[in-house]
Amino acid sequence: MTTTVIRCLVTLSMILVTAIPLTALARDFVHPGITHTQESLTLIKAKIDAGEEPWATAWERVQRSRSASLDWQPKPYAHVERGPYNKPNIGSSAFTRDGGAAYVHALQWALTGKVAHAEKAVEILNAWSGTLESISNHDARLLIGMDGYDYCNAAELIKHSWDGWPEAQQKAFEKMLREIFYPTIQDFYPSANGNWDAAMLQTMLAMGVFLDDQAMFDRGVAYFLEGDGNGAIRNYFKPSGQCQESGRDQAHTQMGLNFLASTCEIAWNQGVDLYSAFDNRLLKGFEYSAKYNLGEDVPFESYESFQGRYRHKRISDDGRGRFQPIYEKVLNHYQNRKGLEATYTERVVMQLRERSEDRRGQWFALDTLVFAGVGSAPVPAKPNVVLIFADDLGYGDLSCYGATKIKTPHIDRLAGAGMRFTDAHAAASLCSPSRYGVLTGQSPWRLHQKGNGFRLRPGRETLGSFLQKHGYTTAAIGKWHLGYSKDWNTLPITGPLEVGFDYHFGVPQNHNDSTRAFIENHDIVGRKPGEPYKVVKGEDFPEGLAEPRVEDLVDTTLTEKAVAFLRRSADKPFFLYFTPCAPHTHVTPNARFRGTSEAGLYGDHIQELDSHVGTILSTLEELELSKKTLVIFTSDNGSTPKDFKGTQGVHLNLADDSGDIRSTFKTAKADAKTLGHITNGPWRDGKGHPYEGGHRVPFMARWPGSIAPGSISHHPVSLTDIFATVADLIDRELPDHAAEDSFSLLPILQGTSPMATREAIFILGDGKDSAIAVCTGRWKLIVRYDHDRTESYELYDLKSDPGESTDLSEEHPEIAKRLATALQRAEAAGRTRP
Repeated sequence: MTTTVIRCLVTLSMILVTAIPLTALARDFVHPGITHTQESLTLIKAKIDAGEEPWATAWERVQRSRSASLDWQPKPYAHVERGPYNKPNIGSSAFTRDGGAAYVHALQWALTGKVAHAEKAVEILNAWSGTLESISNHDARLLIGMDGYDYCNAAELIKHSWDGWPEAQQKAFEKMLREIFYPTIQDFYPSANGNWDAAMLQTMLAMGVFLDDQAMFDRGVAYFLEGDGNGAIRNYFKPSGQCQESGRDQAHTQMGLNFLASTCEIAWNQGVDLYSAFDNRLLKGFEYSAKYNLGEDVPFESYESFQGRYRHKRISDDGRGRFQPIYEKVLNHYQNRKGLEATYTERVVMQLRERSEDRRGQWFALDTLVFAGVGSAPVPAKPNVVLIFADDLGYGDLSCYGATKIKTPHIDRLAGAGMRFTDAHAAASLCSPSRYGVLTGQSPWRLHQKGNGFRLRPGRETLGSFLQKHGYTTAAIGKWHLGYSKDWNTLPITGPLEVGFDYHFGVPQNHNDSTRAFIENHDIVGRKPGEPYKVVKGEDFPEGLAEPRVEDLVDTTLTEKAVAFLRRSADKPFFLYFTPCAPHTHVTPNARFRGTSEAGLYGDHIQELDSHVGTILSTLEELELSKKTLVIFTSDNGSTPKDFKGTQGVHLNLADDSGDIRSTFKTAKADAKTLGHITNGPWRDGKGHPYEGGHRVPFMARWPGSIAPGSISHHPVSLTDIFATVADLIDRELPDHAAEDSFSLLPILQGTSPMATREAIFILGDGKDSAIAVCTGRWKLIVRYDHDRTESYELYDLKSDPGESTDLSEEHPEIAKRLATALQRAEAAGRTRP
């Protein structure tokens, strides 16, 4: 029978498995691949290095346990005996303790690279393989099943990560497995309580992996699925989740649960899904036992075991509420990997993470360290995407980026729950080309277009059209600034709906544009029936517009539209491109936010923006979509440090003119600076300039279960990278003609591997098509062009000179030349994406 057939049968809950015998499967084993894979070890190490909880505390507890000490001395016996209930006990306790210590030291080696731990693990393994001759008496099978798993785990980690274990010693260990361990457990113990078979199953699969013995591995898989014994999956559990030992006591029940879960985890790491067997019977068993041990009632029916050896008429309260450290791996698989509810298992896990100081604290900590979210939530087939794109928000405008006069708790919470970037760059230092870069993944400097009026035209692949093709409902809500059809009196007005969006409600250009209108889908909102719409110079409002935008309600209105879209799209994959107008001029915060910051009206406007972000996040939570949604927050470019004088003569249309807003909006930026707020942080200049203040922007991403909370990246990235990131997120190839300058950030976000390398990020530096910024992290080149496209350079070392005050182009001409050449190559190639 092929591997494919077996996996299909397992996936179909083993409906047909009893009718078809299992034979040896041809397979290449994954190494390491028992409890740990290299991917899971990398993720655990990253979480420890980042100081993340609960891994950091669990790691500290493991390290201070006695078996983790380098002073540990193995105590091998030649002849081990374990009688019923461990009486007599001749060497069996030493066997157990040494197996656990060998595993803990091997794990410490794998996570720290400290050779002393590898040597200690090998010392323990060699001590037993060089001494042990037999394991006997009634409980020999149980002892090997329980503890052979630890010996195999330790050996697997060492063999596949360290070259210091001599081959002859490895052969001696393999001989112990084949000649002592396997003969003892190969026929299981069908009539015993199910935890016996379950223990032997975990060790049989572990030995199969370590020894690359497919027959041994498959023997265990076959018994798990179709064995007659009490430890086979359908015999240990009723469909309700009631366990064969639920009427015996809760300690032994949990032992059986643990060993069966370990068996499933080993198989999963080798590409075989035993977790889903018989309609996720293992999950039902864990949920049943967790619920009962949490003090709640569960159904129970009289149970007679295989061969009638054990009969239980009622559920046992012996050991009720005394939890064992076994629940993390099951929660990780069913909830994180598969997205299934594991309500009671999760409640137990939350309790156990607090238990560290009792006599088994090491094992509770190990369970958390090894399985708490490792592997993270899988990429759902179609995860939702919410992109929040603020307007002219500076790098220093958020409290999570250093602002002290402005409080942004909701955006800070978003950053704290995900990853915050410190070296992210808009595609341009102006609104329209920056938005073009985000939605197309193409750097806007390639178009050599002057001004701030870029347009998206039908036929150009956009983030919206790409996701539409893959089953997403898409919406562009907020500032658009990428062009509509010219005649707004000829319907339909074409725009976002023609370039990839199913729904649009937006501000055509800017908060201060002369249209004074919203557009919804193909028409103006509030058009006067029978009258043409016309902008009249010198008039406050256009003709033919019955409902002009209300300046201090613009973002409130946009947020309401966004929330409505989320609610009606909650049952299908969606992409929300949400582009609020704050804090772009006009600075007109809603009345309830005025006076709430210490940075004047400008700070109040940002605090209103923060509130609207909070509304989006709370809506996702209410709809139970947070774990299914990647949320990105950023800004289209840096802020303008000075007030824009060109629109200060406009008559504001306000719902509430309290707080002297009609005069203070004219000096909002200057007032914020006077009050001590620095809008672009440490960076030079702002919007419309090629210096860092013009294009370095706040950028953060949250996806619970996949992006480590509280993580920070210093990797240079471009907002054009959002396109490729989303394509990677949904596991779809980018068309060759699309997203020419987009690199996936998913490896950085998930901490799985380095991002694809790029030589530099290229940014449209101004609206004159006369400057391009070339950013590499440390070195920054500004290439300037005069009227005949003759180049001149400015070179800055941002590491020592973040304010770009000293031009080093003459001091380091070779660096300037290298970066200028990189720009020339990028332009000639027409793309930077491989």
